[in-house]
Amino acid sequence: MRKLLLFVGLALAVQSFGQKAEKLDDVKEKVQKGKYDEAKEKLDKVLADPQNANNADALFYKAVVYHNLGKQKSDSVMMQASFDAMKAYVDLEKSKPEGQRMLLSTLENHKTLVDIYQSFFQKGVQNFQSTSYENALRNFENALDAFTILQKNGLVNAKFDTTSTLYAGYAAQNSKAYDKAAKYYDVIINNNIVDTNYVGLYRFMINANLEKKDTATAKKYLEVSQQRFPMYSDVWLDYQTLFLPADKQKRFAEYQSLVKANPKNETLAMNYAIELYNYVRSSDAAENDSTLRLQTESALRNVLQMDPSSSTGNLLISQFYWTELYQLQSALDAVRGTTPAATAKKKELNAKMDAVFDKVFPYLTKSYELYSAQTTLKPQDKANYRIVLGQLSDYYNRKKQPAKAAEYQAKTKALQ
Repeated sequence: MRKLLLFVGLALAVQSFGQKAEKLDDVKEKVQKGKYDEAKEKLDKVLADPQNANNADALFYKAVVYHNLGKQKSDSVMMQASFDAMKAYVDLEKSKPEGQRMLLSTLENHKTLVDIYQSFFQKGVQNFQSTSYENALRNFENALDAFTILQKNGLVNAKFDTTSTLYAGYAAQNSKAYDKAAKYYDVIINNNIVDTNYVGLYRFMINANLEKKDTATAKKYLEVSQQRFPMYSDVWLDYQTLFLPADKQKRFAEYQSLVKANPKNETLAMNYAIELYNYVRSSDAAENDSTLRLQTESALRNVLQMDPSSSTGNLLISQFYWTELYQLQSALDAVRGTTPAATAKKKELNAKMDAVFDKVFPYLTKSYELYSAQTTLKPQDKANYRIVLGQLSDYYNRKKQPAKAAEYQAKTKALQ
């Protein structure tokens, strides 16, 4: 009895297998005639049987049928189901001996797999152009997955898909999926794609790591950027200043080295001079540091040597020298009495003040010339212009030219 039951069970199994094959033949027939709706109806019945969940042939035909219907109906859900089926088919075929894998796909010259890749790429482009960035990202990621399958099975010669990778990064960045953008940009960078159109990717990677406060990684990307795109040295210099140490002594030493190494970079020279100037004015100790003052004066003169008509440069150096008058005036006020020594000291200090007035005058005059030539002034420029006019008035009072001093006082009052 047991043998008979076993035989009957085996017969049923063979019959069931035959039914599956017959049903798939029906699906194949509909596919060959391009009747994909009918093919889907028959295929869905086959796949409704849990025993067919891992049937490689059924999954392949699902990929074919769903892909073609998805294209016809612009159905993204069906397109995704098609790709999922194709991936499952490829995974199942891996266990077969080499030479016997993916035979159904090979028989159609891998048309469906290639078409799936192209469809996702084209849809990604359409999404991107219509600024539907999240959808574009999803489609480019699918295109990259499909490309990986093609590449691993020796169906494409390219090492990686540059365009899809690039646009997956762009789409991720535009949809604010910054970690994903970094992932794809890193692929481009690691594959040493040196194209000036991609400089923005390198800047993104530097900025992204700066925002994460990962200075070491940001520096790594900066170094790579400098090596591959030396023509953008000004851009990379801006980043280098971000990595300068906080310690003022070390910071200014490194800043000075950068300025010397880039003698034509006006922005760098100006930023260095401004930092020094602000630091000198930040405290009495800094203002009385003779070494620091010489360093600041040299930096300001360097700015003006590069651009004699720099309004910022002329203003800063005039104010830098003007602070010497405050110090001299304080020393003069401290001298008491009319003794010969006191009189001599006053004469000495007044002579030094005259020298400072003479030293500052050309820069005040240039500042006046630059500000007065402007038809409209921003609030900060207007405030600076008032300072210049007031100091020119003080200069002419010092030179005992009251009419000239009054002229600049009038200009100050007229300035609205």
